[in-house]
Amino acid sequence: MRSDDCRAVRDSLLDRALTGGDGPGLTGPAGEHLRRCPGCARYLEGLRAASGRPRPEPLYTPALRRRTLAAVARTGAVRPCWLAPLLVPASALSVAVSVVVPVWILTLVLRSFLGSDWLSLGFAFLLTSSACLASGGLTLALLARQRAGSPAPAPSGAFLLETRHE
Repeated sequence: MRSDDCRAVRDSLLDRALTGGDGPGLTGPAGEHLRRCPGCARYLEGLRAASGRPRPEPLYTPALRRRTLAAVARTGAVRPCWLAPLLVPASALSVAVSVVVPVWILTLVLRSFLGSDWLSLGFAFLLTSSACLASGGLTLALLARQRAGSPAPAPSGAFLLETRHE
């Protein structure tokens, strides 16, 4: 049998079974095809067996729908967050600590070598800025490499392989 004929007959049988028709019919060209094709005849038997089973209850009942919509309506209300006013000062403190503490520690270390407070502060700031720029540049390079599709090195040195489904 031709696969196009089988596909058309099976689609029509499945369509009739799903729409709740009077069962898959055996008349016309489809009936002739079913008498000649054992694969489609088995398909019809399977549809008849499956249609005799009781249908499961729907998972999403009207009561569950009402409860879900009520919960969504409750969460949509704007509630004041007591933490929001603290976010900006906490962020500023985090940046200050991330920059000021390393500069301060490096200044103390470099002062004994250089002998000048201002010179050690300048070198400490230069070293800290260079480290920040280097880490930011490395991060951007790794992100660009990952975006281009090449594997990024894992912390262990192995390469991560991405599977692409196209």
